[in-house]
Amino acid sequence: MKLSNNTSTHWFGSLVIMLAFFLFAPMTPNANAQIITFDNLSDGGSGTLIANGYEGFNWNNFYVINSLLAVNSGYAVANVSGANAAYNGFGSPASLSSATLFNVNSVYITAAWNDGLSVQLEGYNGASLLYTTTVNPSATSPTLFTLNYTGITSLDFISSGGTLHPGYSGDGEQFAIDNLSLSSTPEPSTWAMLLGGFGLLAFWRTRRTRL
Repeated sequence: MKLSNNTSTHWFGSLVIMLAFFLFAPMTPNANAQIITFDNLSDGGSGTLIANGYEGFNWNNFYVINSLLAVNSGYAVANVSGANAAYNGFGSPASLSSATLFNVNSVYITAAWNDGLSVQLEGYNGASLLYTTTVNPSATSPTLFTLNYTGITSLDFISSGGTLHPGYSGDGEQFAIDNLSLSSTPEPSTWAMLLGGFGLLAFWRTRRTRL
């Protein structure tokens, strides 16, 4: 049975759309989501500097700590999965960055010592500040903060303030993070190719309809 021109156009157009979906769906922002748990790192309980390249990112002033070995502190309850969490060394600003664009979906944060600790999160694309959020994590349990930062190259953490939680044996403006949820962002050229492809498809279908 021979198909009419309209039927052929319909089936061919549908096939192209399906192929485009399967080819480009993995390039959508959440397709390459990852959750960084820090549980594949080692620490003896005193803190170990996270090296650049871990999970594909550059790390500045972030240390990993075994929460099970940290007593009388927020570190002891900071782990969401496994035993480890990451923290800002000496209570100073810390950051992670990448040469390629990424998204930050969410992160669990726990204050290490202070009730009322303030943590400012800043998302940059190069030197341009795109996002800023100030949160106040608990010192007794992890708190999930949903950020939905998209298209950034670096994420900065800056902590300040608060007062020592009763019963804790240390002090400082440290905080711990765990289960950091990230995902990749397609490059502009990829979106241009995708939009161009669908534009050509629309032009082709319009032309076939007029024939």
